[in-house]
Amino acid sequence: MRAVDVDGVPVLIVRAGADWLAIANRCGTSPLPLQFSTLEGGTLHCSWHGCQYDVRTGHRLDRDGDRVAVFPLKVEAGKLRIAVGVESA
Repeated sequence: MRAVDVDGVPVLIVRAGADWLAIANRCGTSPLPLQFSTLEGGTLHCSWHGCQYDVRTGHRLDRDGDRVAVFPLKVEAGKLRIAVGVESA
């Protein structure tokens, strides 16, 4: 995992298996970053609250409620391209 800033938006780049993913680097509606979390398979475990998120969909797994934005990401010529301001379908 790596935290980056894309056009002023805090983003967490995650590699889950063979997939590269980009999610908002904040836990739900809080300002606390997810970059100190742990990743097990496709599940991100927040180090602050213990929240669990599916990094592919952004949905919270441990209870209903908050989710994190998942941004479109494309690997092109060995570089990661992330579109912020929109979410993956």
